[in-house]
Amino acid sequence: MDVKVIKIPETGFAGNCYVIFSEETKAGIIVDPAIGGKEIVNMLEKEGIDLKYILLTHAHVDHFGAVPEIKELLDIELLIHEDDADQLLDEDLNFSKQMFPEPISLKADRLLKDEEILKVEDMEFKVIHTPGHTKGGICLSIGNILITGDTLFAGSIGRTDFYGGDFDTIISSIKEKLFQYPDNTVILPGHGEQSTIGREKQVNPFVR
Repeated sequence: MDVKVIKIPETGFAGNCYVIFSEETKAGIIVDPAIGGKEIVNMLEKEGIDLKYILLTHAHVDHFGAVPEIKELLDIELLIHEDDADQLLDEDLNFSKQMFPEPISLKADRLLKDEEILKVEDMEFKVIHTPGHTKGGICLSIGNILITGDTLFAGSIGRTDFYGGDFDTIISSIKEKLFQYPDNTVILPGHGEQSTIGREKQVNPFVR
């Protein structure tokens, strides 16, 4: 199985959207699309990528602002962890009222659970529930890659002063779940540059 990742940096929120797809089948998912939904869809159509799902690592608008546009253009399901479903619906708690001209309330098409395996043709993604930034924050594991959302960054961690956040919880999520992966596992965070589990164990001041 050959998996390819396209990173789409989003200057408006300084965030990272990822498209993960199979080079063999061209089926894939998009993770945390914040802005430019039409442009993203056009780019993927040119690449011949067949999106199967929109997946959110958590329910903050800087990770889902482009979802309404994408869903207008493509008939695909929106997935989020069950513990963030209510926050996704709430325009105040998902920050869209504060950050977008038009607030966004979204109902997920499918709710994910911890350790669930999401199958996308020849690919399998493992859902890792990593609360602490939000109640229902998740990371995704596929092969040697961890999509870490706003749980773990290169040299930092997600904020814990928002609704549903808790410092001790996010540290536990990182140490007890993410740091169980091999040191050479590549982390692709929701903001900033990529890193590895081994590097974060050594240099991340929050979890050393």
